[in-house]
Amino acid sequence: MHGFQLLRTLAEIALSLALVGWVFVRWFKNSDDRLRLVTFWAMSAVILGVVLWTAFSAGSSAELQIVSVLAGAMGGLLLAVIWVPRLCDWVGRKIGSLYTGGEDENAVPPPFYSIAEARRKKGQFEEAEAEVRGQLSLHPTDFTGWLMLAEIQAENRHDVSGAAASIEELISQEEHSSKNKTLALHRLADWQLKAGEPDAARLTLQRIIDLFPESEMSQTAAQRIGHLTGQEEMQERAREPRSIVLKPGMVNVGLHQGPVAAPAAMDPAVLANEYVKHLNDHPLDAEVRQKLALLYADGFNRLGLAVGQLEEMIGSPHPSPKDVARWLNLEADLHIRLGANLEEARRALERIRERFPHSAWAEQAGNRIALLGKEMRQKEKGRVLKLGTYDRYPGLSGFTDKP
Repeated sequence: MHGFQLLRTLAEIALSLALVGWVFVRWFKNSDDRLRLVTFWAMSAVILGVVLWTAFSAGSSAELQIVSVLAGAMGGLLLAVIWVPRLCDWVGRKIGSLYTGGEDENAVPPPFYSIAEARRKKGQFEEAEAEVRGQLSLHPTDFTGWLMLAEIQAENRHDVSGAAASIEELISQEEHSSKNKTLALHRLADWQLKAGEPDAARLTLQRIIDLFPESEMSQTAAQRIGHLTGQEEMQERAREPRSIVLKPGMVNVGLHQGPVAAPAAMDPAVLANEYVKHLNDHPLDAEVRQKLALLYADGFNRLGLAVGQLEEMIGSPHPSPKDVARWLNLEADLHIRLGANLEEARRALERIRERFPHSAWAEQAGNRIALLGKEMRQKEKGRVLKLGTYDRYPGLSGFTDKP
């Protein structure tokens, strides 16, 4: 039994010494000044030796016990002077490593742009750009840094070509997502439009279509291209808002007898022709196509043509679910408002539930289906049938009323 106890004690001592040795070795390797560290260890060993010697030598003598206590207090004070500053420094470095990336010599701290933002707010744009470039030298693929650099160049230094070069560098990096690349290209197009460069903005938006074909992002870019106008109009938009000269109105309206004529609205046929011509050049412009659908419905009472335009948008490449649900709801509304066809309206809403099951749009469609009968009765009370011939409208030529 004594032999087993002795072996256990020796094992515990060996394990303790190994642990202490491992700590001291790690401590020595991680030290910035190893000579000073060894000196402190030696001083601490001498102090602890003196304290322990006086403690064991005191015996039963009251005088020696007092000396032992004083020696212990003095030794503790000396050890505190030696090690407390180092301990505080170690704790401070551990806390600081949370912000600087750790104590590894090769660790790179995260990008820090607050200095660049402060200089930018002070109007020190060159210094702000230099600060951002300094951060990008450490983090060459940081999306926020490249976008900030391009923003400073375009908005503060009025160097759109420099911003285009920065965005081009960002786009060439494979680390960025397609969403971020698209965002950067849209921002560049904004700066180019503001600088009166619509042709450059059109090419920038075309880059989105080339990079991400047959995607929702390319469809959005194509729709935006469809809304770009000529360079002269873009330059006019970039300037201050123009004053609009109003035609003189009726004098003494309060004394006028009889109804006051409202300003003449644009001829629906002319407007339809403009929409059709625009869509021939930009078939993915969903905004104009929806306007044309509503014009066919409200201006000409042609349900088939209106639904046909909506179906063309629904069948376009990669429309957003939100837009598809909105167009199908609009289609159901037209079936009720113009065709009094409850079954077709229900079929349009059922397509939402089939296409996007377990979604908020499906739930809203189900709620509307339950109330379609009531909605139909309310629409029938105020329905007005529009009659007329439409062969003379070029915007309607070549179409049939079949969706």
